[in-house]
Amino acid sequence: MDNILNIGRLWKLLRKDVTEFYRNTIMVSLAFLGVYVVIWLFSLVLGIGFDVYSRGPVLIFICAVYFLYLPFRAYGYANDRRKGITYAMLPASFVEKFIIMLLACSFIYPLLFVAAMLLVDTLLVLLPGDTFINMLWKELDWSALELYYRLFMIQSAAYFGTFFFKRHKAAKTILCFMLVNLVITCIFLIGFAKDISGIIAISEDSARDAFLDYIDDTWYNVLWGLYSIGGPAVLYILSLLKIKNLQLR
Repeated sequence: MDNILNIGRLWKLLRKDVTEFYRNTIMVSLAFLGVYVVIWLFSLVLGIGFDVYSRGPVLIFICAVYFLYLPFRAYGYANDRRKGITYAMLPASFVEKFIIMLLACSFIYPLLFVAAMLLVDTLLVLLPGDTFINMLWKELDWSALELYYRLFMIQSAAYFGTFFFKRHKAAKTILCFMLVNLVITCIFLIGFAKDISGIIAISEDSARDAFLDYIDDTWYNVLWGLYSIGGPAVLYILSLLKIKNLQLR
């Protein structure tokens, strides 16, 4: 057990990865924050006011892109033949490396970035100009945890793409993710629809409500569970095994 998981090694690896992560991502993090500031500048110049309901989706989108980009930025070198040797030779088990990767990319730095975004939003609200109205952090509720959970599930594809692809990791991962979702959507619509002709009329409804209206409920629940929970779980397990293979190469 000590060879697989040791608290002392785990702590040392966490300190190392968090420090290196800071060096590798500080400029990228500032760039993402800068996008939000640029939006404020445009609203100031154009004289357009944005309340929390207008800024919320923008902040969520920026945080989501940052969240999904982190694995590629932090561990994109890991399966490189030359650069990845240092990662493979680290005195830690593949389980420890996987745990630290999740802690760094899915918890520590995403939460710090969200806190930084909310701080920037607050400062921009306090500046003269009245373009940003009210502070976003005051509007946070439990739905934020549901959004975080969904991003964590989607991030499984980013982890897998980081260790599976050698080059153009982000582009290939996004392309594969879109193709898989297209195939699954077709299976939902063609394989389990009660009334295919009625699907034409669902353009104004949300995808989830439309599926519930026209697809057998039992099959929908089974497939949705496999897709939203089983799929990410498989990708996380495959990522763990890819890290293990790096140890053995």
